[in-house]
Amino acid sequence: MQAAAAMLQDYTLKCSAGFASLKSSYAVSHRAEKKAHAVLKKVWAAAVPRLGLLAARIVDSNIFNRLATSDAGKVDVKAILKCDKNVTEQLPAFTQAVAEALNQGFLGQTQKQVVVVLNEMEVLAARHSFGGLGSAPNAEDVAEAAKRLQDSSRDTWSAMPDLAKDLVAEWQARNCI
Repeated sequence: MQAAAAMLQDYTLKCSAGFASLKSSYAVSHRAEKKAHAVLKKVWAAAVPRLGLLAARIVDSNIFNRLATSDAGKVDVKAILKCDKNVTEQLPAFTQAVAEALNQGFLGQTQKQVVVVLNEMEVLAARHSFGGLGSAPNAEDVAEAAKRLQDSSRDTWSAMPDLAKDLVAEWQARNCI
């Protein structure tokens, strides 16, 4: 592609390239573009159903909530809560610790990876348009998968304060008798 651009520049600005050379460079460039479009279509066709499957597995098996529960269970409760203090007053600090554990744990890592995948799908869809191929086929399937993943993530995070309260109640029942 760069060679074709250089050849066009030589032809138009410097008048140092012949039309036959320009035509040959254009043919090479055109073949490369066709090959790139074919690869893009193949990647898109493979990625769309895999994204749908990934979304279904994450959402239908409640993976985000399960990861949140696992990550929250790793918080050092004893370092934050004390039996001789009002638990209600200690709850904000514990809830903050749980939020940090979720962000840094498997939930946060998984959600960041999902965001990367969704961003890459946006790039592939945009390449369809910018490449003159029109809208990416089945783009609505990608949008639906993204919405399901985003809704599941939002629901997990909105349930996080209740998760923290439940962990505090369990700890208090076991340790503050």
